[in-house]
Amino acid sequence: GIAGLFLRDFGAARVAALGVEFQDGSVPAFVADMEGDLAGALQHLQTSLAIRQKLVDSAPNRSEWQRALAVSHQWVGNVLLLQGDPAGALKHQQMNMEMSQRLASDDPTNLRLQHDLGISLLKVGEVKSALGDQPGALKAFLAGMDIAQRLAAKDPDNAGWGRTRWLMLWKIAEIEGGGVSWPDVVTAMDGMAR
Repeated sequence: GIAGLFLRDFGAARVAALGVEFQDGSVPAFVADMEGDLAGALQHLQTSLAIRQKLVDSAPNRSEWQRALAVSHQWVGNVLLLQGDPAGALKHQQMNMEMSQRLASDDPTNLRLQHDLGISLLKVGEVKSALGDQPGALKAFLAGMDIAQRLAAKDPDNAGWGRTRWLMLWKIAEIEGGGVSWPDVVTAMDGMAR
C-alpha cells in the first residue's frame, strides 16, 4: 500500500524526519538541520505534503492523517512566507485552517484539535498581516484568541494554552486599534510565570 511505498522510497529514518512536525510552531528536526536552506526545506515539506495527501486520499476517514496533512500545509506556508511568497503562504495556511476547522468541528471535545484550529488562525493572521491586510489579520487573531481563552479556562495549568493565549495577545497588540495594549501582553506573560 501507500505506507509501504512511503517506507521503501524514503527509508525509515527519513519517514521519522518527515513526521517530526509540530502544530505549535516548534521547528521540525530536518528543517533545523538545514539551517538557511529554505529551498531544500520547502522541497522536503512539499514531498511530505504530497505523501500525506496520498494517505488521506486512500483513507479519508483517518483523522490523524488529515491532521498530519493540515500540519504539512502549515509548514509549507511557513517556509513560503520566509521565502517572500505571502500569496503562496496564504493558500497553504488557509488549507491548514479549513482542515483544522473540519477536524475541530467533528470532535469539539478534543482540546488538541481546538488548539490546532487556534494556531491555524494565528498563521492565517500572520500571513494576512504580511500582505498588509490588517483587518483580516485582526479578525483571524481575535478568532484564535477566543479559542485560546476557552482552552486556558478549561485547563489553566496547561502552559501550552497559556503560551498560545499570550502569543495571540502579542499579535493583536501589534495591530493598531486591535484593542490590546502592550501592558496587557506583559500582564499575561507575568501571569504565565506564576
